[in-house]
Amino acid sequence: MKSSLHRSMRHDLHDYMSQLSVKMDAEYSRIRKSAAGDPGTAGDEGEENWAQLLREWLPPAYRVVTKGQLIDGKGQLSPQVDVIVLKPSYPAALHHKKKYFIAGVAAVFECKLTLKRADLSKATATCVAIKRLSGVREGTPYKELMTGPIYGVLAHSHQWRGPDATQTIDDHLVAADSSHVGHPRETLDLVCISNLASWVVSKSPLFDPQEEIDDAARAKLNPKGVPATTYMCHAGAKGAFADTEFENFTPVGVFVSQLLVKLAWDDVQLRDIASYFLSVEFSRSAVGQSRHWDWSVYSVGLRRKLSLSRLHTEIDWNEWSATIE
Repeated sequence: MKSSLHRSMRHDLHDYMSQLSVKMDAEYSRIRKSAAGDPGTAGDEGEENWAQLLREWLPPAYRVVTKGQLIDGKGQLSPQVDVIVLKPSYPAALHHKKKYFIAGVAAVFECKLTLKRADLSKATATCVAIKRLSGVREGTPYKELMTGPIYGVLAHSHQWRGPDATQTIDDHLVAADSSHVGHPRETLDLVCISNLASWVVSKSPLFDPQEEIDDAARAKLNPKGVPATTYMCHAGAKGAFADTEFENFTPVGVFVSQLLVKLAWDDVQLRDIASYFLSVEFSRSAVGQSRHWDWSVYSVGLRRKLSLSRLHTEIDWNEWSATIE
């Protein structure tokens, strides 16, 4: 996933994503005009906006449908979800059946016109329920920290105002995670608010205590490392990797790029285009609050094999990567 394009150039992809952002804003304004009188139709229109975005920006082999439940091998059903991305292998005869086999689902999304705090809590609880239907995998850090399908929250806008909106949402995400998520594999994967920011979960099989700058906090960490999950917020602001705001930033650009990256873990054919999107760069700075976990989240077999020295520092879809996104 190395970046190869010149960092300062304005790429056509930046223009496409800017145009897409303008379109989403215009749709939000249009839908809101009738939302009070017919909230159900307004919600459906918002979902269709996101479904259409996914149809246009994912490879055509990934079929995108709306409104349905996921069903596991035992017949257990998930809560209803708004948008479902089917794997290329999903049988065409079943595309319109509203109970979708979870093994054939690549991603699911909850969609909101105006995101509220309660939406984040409910979506996180739904995410946990769906991830638990998928079962448990063992053997590598990637298998034990991640499980399908990818789950995200998509919104045109949000209820918070002012310069601290992203921090407030970050706090609500962390609170929802603490309340509902019982294992690193159960986290939300993506959150995109098209007129504000995108959050991308990042997982460290072992966070190195030597990277902790606070002496007191470092002293509390296992010297062998600790599993960690972080919702990284991309908001286009200046930060560790940029002295000024990044003019090419768009939340939808970050979302599409990172969705391709997450899909590419299981779909090798997507890796070239996912790497290309990353190289174009839609964000230069991201921050987030980390949650540290006990080694007990891993199987006994993996605990015996895992060490900081074994992890690969280069992010290249290696299941023993030091960072999994």
